[in-house]
Amino acid sequence: ELIAVIERFAEQAAGWLRASLLPIDEFVLTVGTELFRSPFQLALVQQIAATMRHAADMNPSWRLPDLARELAELSSDPRALPQMGFRELGYTPQPGVINVATLHGAKGLEWDLVYILGADRAWFPEHPDQVWMESWGILEGSEREEVTELIRALSDEVDLPRGAHPPTKEAQLEHIAERLRLLYVGITRARRRLCISWSRRRLVSGLFGILRDKETDIAPALERLRQFYERAAKGAPISEAEP
Repeated sequence: ELIAVIERFAEQAAGWLRASLLPIDEFVLTVGTELFRSPFQLALVQQIAATMRHAADMNPSWRLPDLARELAELSSDPRALPQMGFRELGYTPQPGVINVATLHGAKGLEWDLVYILGADRAWFPEHPDQVWMESWGILEGSEREEVTELIRALSDEVDLPRGAHPPTKEAQLEHIAERLRLLYVGITRARRRLCISWSRRRLVSGLFGILRDKETDIAPALERLRQFYERAAKGAPISEAEP
């Protein structure tokens, strides 16, 4: 019996050796699908394969030993893998089970009852000017770079289109748009009932890490949505109910 086990392993190892001639992502998928069976494990194998493919594309001179070292480093720091949501893990919501998920992780799934926490204007603004914490602390961008671009534009070194935003402002607006898209994802996960909460006050890390107590409020997009439903509930036409 032991000899039979060794022979099966030798045959499997020979297959892996032949598969090592394949592109790295196909090699990882070949080995991984033979070793693992659960949906979570297979989803993880796919992520590792995609990550290794990206590493190979970014380093064309790498060979299998280099990729093996990269894989070893990846195994020591799993945070380097892209975050997987419930759907990627092959999970299906079950009755009577409470799931805690990020907005990213909830994509593609639905629940009868959904709670969204912390939906205040700090995390879901509509414009950088509405952010109650310093926009540079919440949104990506460099104040120095933006000022530099404005000075260059004023000195005619750069011909910005009329009404155009400086580059970092564009990045901020896109960051806000992505936040609002995620909020939409969260709202539309609820089949029957949706509960949203937000903070009235929040401790904010300011200069030198000093905590400050700041007032906040509901996300402007949610306030506009509430006004819309209130007007619609009173019988206003949809065109007039829009805030």
